[in-house]
Formats: sequence, structure tokens, C-alpha cells
Amino acid sequence: MYTLFPSIKLQISSQNCAFLASTILLNTLIFLFLNRPTPPRPLQSTQFEFPNDCEFGKVYVYDLPPILNKELLQSCNNSAEFWSSRCNDLSNGGFGPHATGLELIVPQNLTPAWYWTNLYAGEVVYHKRILNYKCRTLNQDQAVAFYIPFYVGLSIGKYLWLNHTANNIDSHSLMMLKWVKNQDPWKRQNGSDHFIMLGRLTWDFRRITPDSDNEWGTSLLNMPLMKNVLRLTPERNVCR
Repeated sequence: MYTLFPSIKLQISSQNCAFLASTILLNTLIFLFLNRPTPPRPLQSTQFEFPNDCEFGKVYVYDLPPILNKELLQSCNNSAEFWSSRCNDLSNGGFGPHATGLELIVPQNLTPAWYWTNLYAGEVVYHKRILNYKCRTLNQDQAVAFYIPFYVGLSIGKYLWLNHTANNIDSHSLMMLKWVKNQDPWKRQNGSDHFIMLGRLTWDFRRITPDSDNEWGTSLLNMPLMKNVLRLTPERNVCR
């Protein structure tokens, strides 16, 4: 009895050791297989189909007589809005002076991109930027839209706060319409594919009575030739 049990114990222990060793070996092989180094996949040249950047068409920017934009910008000191410096507001392409005192609000590397921009400088900013627009064309026949870079906000700013007649206030607007109606693109669509940026609030351009010297603003948006022209303004007319 005493010689039987040691042999059985030895036999069982040998079987357990063999099973344990084979299990460890199998797990090691699986681990090495799953973590084996693999050669990098060869780069495949993928053909991307980019959409046409100008799929909706190109825009043509009119080269207006300087009296309707450039000269108005140059005479920025000649303004009735005496409480602010229009020249300072219109610097840096209309963005105005660089913003200061933002160190605790804006990350330091972003502060050069911030400006004190005046709400009424929109027409200058828009004009400067659209001149570099990727879908701008110099060929009228290739355009589907036509931008009129008239600085009407600057033109009426000279008259709003002083005693000027309706003819004074509307003079530049009438000059612009007289010029643009003789352009071939205008004649083709009667201005329906034209647009303009207005650099003031909408009510500054909606004088109802054409010849009234007592009403506010210019009557530009109520002039018959402006009926089909798209207007971009800092605010919309909630009454229409």
C-alpha cells in the first residue's frame, strides 16, 4: 500500500506538468504571432474628385468711376459724423485699427488678427476682399453675378447730420445708376444679376419721398432702377 501511492502521485504530477508546459507554449506562440512585426503597406495613390470651386459661377466686379468709391475713401475726413474719425475706421482695408487690450481674452498668437472694426465699414471691407475672390473673373461674359462697388454709405455720411437737400444726398446714387444702366450686363438682365453692399443700416437708404429735404437718408433703395438689385446690409428691413 505504501509503495503504490507515491507512483500514482508521481504519475499525476508528470501529466499536470506536461499539460501546463504545453499550455504555456501555446499561449506564447499565439502572443508572438499576434504581435509579429508586419511590413508597412505600400502607399496607394487615391484619386480624389474635388468639386469645381466655382460650380455656381463667377462674379465680375465693376470698375466704377473713382468718384463713387476711391475718392470717397480718400476724403474720409470730409464727414458730417464728427464724433468719430472715419479715416481711422477705414484703415487696414476697412478693418480699422488693430485691437489692443485683448491679452486676457484672446490667445496671444491670435491677437494680430483682431481689429476694432466699425459697423459702417462693411462696403470697404467687402470690396477689398472680393477683389481677391477665387471665383472673380475679369471677363464679363463669364460672369453670372455682377458686384457694384459703390460706397454709398460713405457718400451719404457727408450729408446726413447737416442741412443738405435731397439732391445733395442722392447725387452719388443717381450718378452710379446712370453709369451702371449703360453697361452691357445690366442691359441683358435689367440688373437682376447685380448686387451691392450697403455700409449702413437699411433705413439710411429708404427715404420715401424722392424730393423731400426733411426726411432722413437717401432714397436709393426706392429708386426704380434698384428694384431688381440684390442688397447686402448689416440688418434686414423687417417691414418687408
